[in-house]
Formats: sequence, structure tokens, C-alpha cells
Amino acid sequence: MTIDISKPYIISLVFIPLLIVIGLFSKGKSIDIQLHDTYYVVENLSFAMLSSTILALIGLGYWTIIRFNGRLNHTFTGVHLTITIGFFLLVMLIAIIHNTQAYNSQNPDFSQWKLDYSKWIRVTKWLLVGVLLFILSQIVYVINLVVGLAKR
Repeated sequence: MTIDISKPYIISLVFIPLLIVIGLFSKGKSIDIQLHDTYYVVENLSFAMLSSTILALIGLGYWTIIRFNGRLNHTFTGVHLTITIGFFLLVMLIAIIHNTQAYNSQNPDFSQWKLDYSKWIRVTKWLLVGVLLFILSQIVYVINLVVGLAKR
């Protein structure tokens, strides 16, 4: 089965409901990110809404270029969409799977909680690699749009 990249806005729009459904079914799950002295906790539903908005804007950009007879580079388009959608799904999957055994609702005694920091460090490193790839793919997206308009 091959995916038609001649209309990339359709690909990005197809994943919007998928991300929202994943976010709704994993409501209450969160991704925990620690960067230096700051600790971020993002709920999966909030991340799903943010990523759906970003995909909608990306789809709008692709649609606009195609509407004005721009010629997109299919390789850049494929790389951008694969990394972007893959990053969003990876973060949501980490939030669902990454279940720390520290929080035991049956035992409210905080002194008994045990955190496995090696897991947190590995997850944070994978998220950092994902964020860097995501930023790189957005640079590819902008280059693709500019070159697509120039090829008109």
C-alpha cells in the first residue's frame, strides 16, 4: 500500500481525529519532563489538542501552497510528515506506557514511594531526541513551502 503524497494536507488532517481519540481515551495520563531545575507535567489530552492544532496549521500551509499552484518536494514532504506525526504519536505513547510505580493510591504514605530515576532519565533523553528531530522537520517544512512557492 502506498500513500499518495501529492495532497499532504489530507494526510495531516486524517491524523487529527486519531490524536484526539487517543487523547480522550488516555485522559488522566500525563507525560513528565524534567529539564534542569524545571519539571513539566503535560496531560495527554492537552498534548493531543495542541498537536491537532499544529497538524491543522501544517495542513493549511500545504493546502495553500497547492492551491496557488506551488510545487512541493515530495521527499521533503514525506520526511516532514513522517517525523512530525511520528513525534506526536511517540509522545502520546510514552505518556500511556510510562507508568511509574511510585504512585500507589492504596498507600498514601509518601515515605514509601520509590522513584526509579533511571527510567525518567531515559524517557527524557528520548523525548529530547524527538524534540530535536521535530524542530528539524519544521525547518524542512518551511524550506519546502518557500521552495514550493518559488517553483510556481
